[in-house]
Amino acid sequence: MSEVKTQRSRHYREYLIESLKNPERAAGYISVMLELDEEGYDANLLRLTLEEVVEARKQLGAFSEVGQQHFEKLDKMLVETGGQ
Repeated sequence: MSEVKTQRSRHYREYLIESLKNPERAAGYISVMLELDEEGYDANLLRLTLEEVVEARKQLGAFSEVGQQHFEKLDKMLVETGGQ
């Protein structure tokens, strides 16, 4: 089955990033994405989810250089291994 990609509206992405500035919402978002993934793990879905949460934290000024380095390492591992 081919993967269909649709462009998300800018308005929705702005809303999503704004809502993810709340730590409880960010945690819930990650949790829901992992639950959606239970039947067939998709590393790309996890990567996108984490990327959006990181973007929200950056906008808050609450993302350290060390945090950025850890995120980059995790992202690289997910790309290289496919999350396996």
